[in-house]
Amino acid sequence: MRIVVRGIAVSFIVATVAFSVLRFAPGDPVLAILGDQASPIAAEEMREKLGLDGNVLTQYVHFLGDAVRGDLGTSITSGTPVVRIIGDSITPTLSLILLTALFALVLSVPLGLRLALAPDGLFSKVFRVVSSFSLATPGFFLGLLALLLFAIRWKVAPIAGFEPTLPGALAYLWLPALVICAQLIPILARVFRSSVLRTLDEEFVEAAIVRGVSRRRFYWHYLVRPSIAPTIALLGYVTGQLLGASVMIEMVFSMPGIGTRLVRAVTTRDYPTVQGILLIFGVLVVLITTLSELSIKRLDPRAGGDR
Repeated sequence: MRIVVRGIAVSFIVATVAFSVLRFAPGDPVLAILGDQASPIAAEEMREKLGLDGNVLTQYVHFLGDAVRGDLGTSITSGTPVVRIIGDSITPTLSLILLTALFALVLSVPLGLRLALAPDGLFSKVFRVVSSFSLATPGFFLGLLALLLFAIRWKVAPIAGFEPTLPGALAYLWLPALVICAQLIPILARVFRSSVLRTLDEEFVEAAIVRGVSRRRFYWHYLVRPSIAPTIALLGYVTGQLLGASVMIEMVFSMPGIGTRLVRAVTTRDYPTVQGILLIFGVLVVLITTLSELSIKRLDPRAGGDR
């Protein structure tokens, strides 16, 4: 229960930050939109449209009330409700994040297990070299390189776009998801490796070996399950980085996601859209982090009670 309450409290803080972006940013957003030569009447109408009329406390109360009702304002450039803009563009972003998280877990767990069981072998040495290269390479360069090889040269992936229905969406998602995983898997695998090494020193592992349990049961119940909690926790905590990476990757792969919408809104000074997307980004991070903590408690009884 405490985890859920903490998530709600953090969501409230996220809403406050999103509210502050427009109000306390340097310069006057109204003049940035209309120009320095705008008439007082036009400026006043724009302030009312942006919700900047009245004192800050009144604006804040109205902002929270509108957000709770699902009203995030109206786009200045298109006149479309921000909620509709987010609804039309959030599917590619959420699909990319979910597939990236799935790939990261499926690939990092066996890698970390292999690294823990053979820490000084050739595989570990090769992994350290490859992971150092992937971590040192900028994500946008990896994306461009992946496009050049897989989409243009080998033609096993589409160059751009997105298909909203399954299984067609997977054709557009697997390559950008792997690009993001290139910098995520080395970190998760190392965390899982360290956790497995600690688990190997537990008495219940020795007892399982003495009892002669099957290999599959030994790996899952005595190594993977007790060791995976820190990896899931880290994956939940880097959700914000996944959202940030998705913004860049969506631009590289020309995906019509919420990250692309955010960049477009920033360049056109569409402040209500920027504010709404930042709020949704923050709430998504809080939601995924809360779900990861609840999953940890279920997977690892040693996590104890509410933290």
